[in-house]
Amino acid sequence: MRLSFFKRRERKFASAEEADSEAVDPSAEILTEQEGEPVSSEALDEALIALVKPHFDPEHYAKSDPAQSETAIDDLLAHYLTEGWKDGRSPNRDFDPEFYLANYADVRAADGNPFLHYLNDGIAEGRIPRGPTATERALVARIVDPAFYRYRYRDLDAAIDPVLHFATFGWRERRDPNPFTLMRYVARNDNIADMTLTELANHLNGQIFHNPLLRRPASLAEIRAALGQGEDALAELFQFDVHAYSTAQHDVLGQSPHHPVAHLFHDGLFQNRLRNGQHLHRLLVPVDSYVNDYELLIAQDGPFAATGFTGLRLDRPKREVAADLSSVALAIGVVLFRNPREEVERLVRSVQSNAAQRPFRTTLCIFDNSPERSDLDWIAGLCPDVGLHIEQHPDNPGFAIGHNGLMEHGFATGATHYLGLNPDGYLLPNAVEQVLKFAVAKEHPALIEMDCEPVSHPKWYHPVTGETEWVSGAAFLLDAEAYGRTGGFDPAFPMYCEDTDLSFRARMAGVRLYVSPRGRYYHDTSGRLHTPENWRAGRMMVGTWYLCMKWGNVQRARLIRSEMLRRGFDIVDLPSPPETVPDIPGQIADLMRQERFAHSRFWNH
Repeated sequence: MRLSFFKRRERKFASAEEADSEAVDPSAEILTEQEGEPVSSEALDEALIALVKPHFDPEHYAKSDPAQSETAIDDLLAHYLTEGWKDGRSPNRDFDPEFYLANYADVRAADGNPFLHYLNDGIAEGRIPRGPTATERALVARIVDPAFYRYRYRDLDAAIDPVLHFATFGWRERRDPNPFTLMRYVARNDNIADMTLTELANHLNGQIFHNPLLRRPASLAEIRAALGQGEDALAELFQFDVHAYSTAQHDVLGQSPHHPVAHLFHDGLFQNRLRNGQHLHRLLVPVDSYVNDYELLIAQDGPFAATGFTGLRLDRPKREVAADLSSVALAIGVVLFRNPREEVERLVRSVQSNAAQRPFRTTLCIFDNSPERSDLDWIAGLCPDVGLHIEQHPDNPGFAIGHNGLMEHGFATGATHYLGLNPDGYLLPNAVEQVLKFAVAKEHPALIEMDCEPVSHPKWYHPVTGETEWVSGAAFLLDAEAYGRTGGFDPAFPMYCEDTDLSFRARMAGVRLYVSPRGRYYHDTSGRLHTPENWRAGRMMVGTWYLCMKWGNVQRARLIRSEMLRRGFDIVDLPSPPETVPDIPGQIADLMRQERFAHSRFWNH
């Protein structure tokens, strides 16, 4: 018997009878060695008996071995403590040693009795003693929406059964089982802290306030049925003016697979659609105290006051056919300038992992602007499944010319698509395949931004189609036709805002602009928020000035020039002003008047 799980604080008993009668906290630490004095085997046995006996079920234990059906209780306990636990036998109905060992690697590695670990440490640490029973799973299946659960909790492996996960871990972690049940709101307002899984499932299946937007307690069945029954049923359930809300969601009507109310709980709460649409009264609700509408709702002590309602019913759209990538040839372009080797290695390895065993062909194209020539042949060893093209330009012609050169090479050598990436980030798993599927399914020329982690760009994009107002150059994809219509970046453009310029020219050429929400690029620039960089601020002001001069916002260009003078920047470095684009469409002119040249999901101006 190993001592690793029960070398704990000193606890002595004068006799076995005293040990049996002593009230023992099952989560308490027990039995440690005294200084210079070893623990006796008698004390060890007594302490173990005192710890385990209150939680040992002899009837349950005997069922696993019919030959022990007539064995005395103390003998069954002794058998479990010496032999049974080694055979994986369970001491009671509420502890599954196989489950416990499978889910806790540290316990498995310690090679001791898992039940002793649970009593000594696991209870206090909140560890889970067993998985759900068949009855519990059946109850939970009535409240869990599997598609929603996978969509909301993308930290989970795609192969995980949502019902099983919620019944095992999710209910304890206060994860939402469906879009309408906000578990942290329920926990805040209902006494569920001490409920068992069965009690909680029955509670959630009953008539309760699943969220503060309900007018009265309702069952999930009622909410789900109301979505298909029209405005009268929804009016009886929800507090806010659903008709006003629904008709304002022009990007959802007829395009989302969800009713506007369901869409609100799937996505709209995180996009602040209630507050931005003024569906919550700012004088009555502390809207601006919370980062988004979801956080606002789960913080409420009870439902909101009624504000009136009408609603409508929508048809579901047809699903897109899966895209075939077998004919896709992808050129991935990266422009370098004195990037650390470890940064480049990280990116190249992510390209390799995204290209290996995929139906499309991939070539990595590198344009090195570093003034010092360096040997980049080592890159080939990191990406055996990827073609490689390297150009070195120590005269540093810049970002725009660099990508233009790589695009020209890629499309001239048979590429169907070009993916431009900043070198200070990396591709997340399966990102390239996802963004290519998104692009091929469009069946028209497109310029596509890969959504970024850990912070998505705040500019607005259509939550269903992904359409956006300009595409960031940090991670962008375009097809051969889009390149042919635009010619890539404006080679005269200074650093920064060249991506906005390309986007506007693409719009004028009939190229559609998108954000791909699934294929993601990790590009963490949060460190810049805390580090003053005058050179970067100056470059950004120059790029913004150039964009404003080119796209007709001369007034803002003058303000930028004045601000540069005020900050002490040398305006002699300003490039010659470009020619203004003729016949600027009204939509682009409107975007040029926006502070960041786009509307946003987060800012309100």
